Amino acid sequence: MRRIVQMLLCACVAALGLVQARPLQAEQGGRPAKLQAERPSAPAGNVRSGSPQAGPEFFVVCDQALPAQTWTAPTAGAATTLHSCQFHVGGAALAYVLVTGSFGLNANAVASQYEANVEVLLDGIAVDSMNRFANVYSQASSNDGLDASFASSALLALAPGVHTVAVQASYRGAGPLKLSAGHFGLVAFSSTSAQLQACGSSDGFGVWMGSPTFAAVRSCAVTAPANGTVLIGADASVLGTAANQELLLRVGVDNVAGDEASERRILMTGAEPNTSPGGDGDMDANAAIMASLPINAGTHTIYLSGKTTSPAPPIMRSTLSALVIPQGSPVQTCANALNPLATLETNPKDLIVCSLTASGAKRALIAGNLNPHYASGGAPGEIRSRLVINGLVPAASPRTAEIMPNFNAGAWKDARVLVSATGATLPAGPVDIRFQGANVTHPASGAQAPKTSLFALIVPDLYVNRAYIPAIIR
Repeated sequence: MRRIVQMLLCACVAALGLVQARPLQAEQGGRPAKLQAERPSAPAGNVRSGSPQAGPEFFVVCDQALPAQTWTAPTAGAATTLHSCQFHVGGAALAYVLVTGSFGLNANAVASQYEANVEVLLDGIAVDSMNRFANVYSQASSNDGLDASFASSALLALAPGVHTVAVQASYRGAGPLKLSAGHFGLVAFSSTSAQLQACGSSDGFGVWMGSPTFAAVRSCAVTAPANGTVLIGADASVLGTAANQELLLRVGVDNVAGDEASERRILMTGAEPNTSPGGDGDMDANAAIMASLPINAGTHTIYLSGKTTSPAPPIMRSTLSALVIPQGSPVQTCANALNPLATLETNPKDLIVCSLTASGAKRALIAGNLNPHYASGGAPGEIRSRLVINGLVPAASPRTAEIMPNFNAGAWKDARVLVSATGATLPAGPVDIRFQGANVTHPASGAQAPKTSLFALIVPDLYVNRAYIPAIIR
């Protein structure tokens, strides 16, 4: 009798699309070429929600910390799997995927520098536009070399059934590749959900060669069933080809010039400080921008817009995702404002504080976005960011990146972007979320953080109260 009840439970849960996400080993593949599409990207076209319907709602969450570790194998050029998640959706779905992390050196030595690469695969096929590169090199005046952070996100369309999303990393150079900290997060939901509407653009190679005025890098259309909030996330790989190149990115609603408060600035040096064996001589950087903006009922165009100096640092890959949370939805977000300019100090300080009350048990995907720049001093600044949730620091959230005084372009000086991300299980009741930043080399170097943002997607936890079928044994 017990076996029959268990089978009925499994059948009911699977029919609703609520199978618990679980890790699965993914196939390994070779490292893609930087300047050409590596494989067909059919899973990553422009997507948007269908008309909201009153049908079954489901939320499938895959949340995994990527533990700090060092790989001495496989050899340079081959790929190793950081994490994979297999899950089931009971109907046509959209999945928002966000992978973030930091790479570093084992020692401050030219002999160990390398160029890291991160890929995201949907059902064994690499999503071209989510491919990210990061240079990790030694610096004579730095304690542990030039750390590099990355962020890769996209909104992917899913057919009903079982799917696997995997994250792979590889490197060129001496290595070994060292992951300081990282996080994999995924939220899948019905493509006709009345609780969460979305659109995204991640099709194709995503090349954008720059513009002297703000112009669209990517755009997508979304319909908000009611007034509410739109969470916008976008990121890209940027290739430096000359000294002191500058890229500005913004996101916006119905405005190709974007929202000024969301602006992110990336400075490129052109040549790598120490070209690693197998390197291409160009400095790679990740650009990431996140915003929480109000949105009115109706159909809107969401923009990722860019502006560059001349010659322009090209964007080789980019993605844009927009998630609309209408008023009255059981899906929640963190109400917050983009903060004013803050001076970073040795110890972590609050940049954004957000308090909310979770109505019932929730699962959360939370990311803080920091764009520090060098302000003064004669030494490199080592910048760290992290999230604090109800007084605890998730192991997956700390990020590190260096900013250097000798990369000078106006007042900003070597701006970089860090994205601290984590997942969390939130009980019903008060929730306190803090995004913090620090300059661990202060006061030897001065660093500032303008326009910091917080991105929080909080969905009902459908696994807390599982279905129970009573049985009477006679």
